[in-house]
Amino acid sequence: MSKTLETRPGITSPGAVFGYLKGDDYLQGDDVERAYANKLLPKKLRIELDYLRTATFGTDLGIIFETARAIVVTAFRKRGV
Repeated sequence: MSKTLETRPGITSPGAVFGYLKGDDYLQGDDVERAYANKLLPKKLRIELDYLRTATFGTDLGIIFETARAIVVTAFRKRGV
């Protein structure tokens, strides 16, 4: 976790996109905070670390595209479309 905290924050990240698109799958059960800490957070951190090892301008553009897609998918999911 410390490696990701050492990185300057940005507008979006691959872990954030994953959280938007798949996070609900990991947050099942009565204790959502525990599910987040034990299931979703480790997955998001692995995604972030993989990104930090291989980050390029091209991957950043891909993340921006995926963020836009996640916003649209989430908006349609909430509207029931």
